[in-house]
Amino acid sequence: MAISVDFGTCNVENEVVDKSGTGSITWTNQNVNCDWLNTDILNPVLKVQSGKVNCNYVKINSFGGRYYFVESAESYAGTHCILRCHVDVLYTYKSAILGLTCLVLRNEDKNKWKRDLVDRAIPVSANRIGTSKPIGNNVLFGGDDIYLLGYF
Repeated sequence: MAISVDFGTCNVENEVVDKSGTGSITWTNQNVNCDWLNTDILNPVLKVQSGKVNCNYVKINSFGGRYYFVESAESYAGTHCILRCHVDVLYTYKSAILGLTCLVLRNEDKNKWKRDLVDRAIPVSANRIGTSKPIGNNVLFGGDDIYLLGYF
């Protein structure tokens, strides 16, 4: 089955939603017909009827305009090239992702900590309540060992 594929080079990290910034994706060949081998839509294997293909990113127009990372390329005797790809979910669905309205349960800065957003991934000390009591003598901690009650 022949499909329409755009070949390009992507210079942006994989975990970036919007790769459309200046110079981030350079499209080299557009609307090249390829054969889609027996695979699924998330991990397609493409047979390109040419020698070596210099790309690391493709857009398959026949699959609803999905974008894919090229994970490997194999050239066979200069007659064709096999590309094994994996879907770039973030860029394929960037419009839907960027259009979401939601509450994100993360605090990006401990100095702007919000009490109603509990984020256990960062150590927070601002705006927290705790009680301490000296329990000994230790030179490293200013002369006293202490234990702490509360959350920090």
